[in-house]
Amino acid sequence: MDPYESILKQNGFTDEAACAVLGNIEQECNTWNPKQVQIDGGWAAGLFQWENYRLKSGRWKNLDTFAKARGKSWDDASSQLDFMIYEASGGDPFIANNIKKYYSDGFNGFKQETDIDKATTVFEKEYEIAGNAHLQNRITAAHRYYNQFHR
Repeated sequence: MDPYESILKQNGFTDEAACAVLGNIEQECNTWNPKQVQIDGGWAAGLFQWENYRLKSGRWKNLDTFAKARGKSWDDASSQLDFMIYEASGGDPFIANNIKKYYSDGFNGFKQETDIDKATTVFEKEYEIAGNAHLQNRITAAHRYYNQFHR
């Protein structure tokens, strides 16, 4: 099992929801390097490409503050996964409310999703909120992880 999937599973994600998150990470940060700065010279960094890395503001600044409060650096992978869970669980009310459009119990409902395509799509639309989603790439990657981890 992938260490990222293991962390997600320990936090109550179904296999399908965990793989949906992994598919999104692959599209956002294809190097799997938590220090990854947006390749095209953009403003984001990390596994989930939080903005605004260049100005040290916005969601990236919230990640940095969250990690420091736990004695870690923003570029620690487990801190980034924990921060994603924190944001989606209500730490970022905008994101949490967006997820509630699909699941009455919010992010807890997402974590129990068993439809990979739906979970991947919801995560992109309501958490990543990518400018150019490349949604099919995310879905294909999510299925590949699911098949890889469940042989």
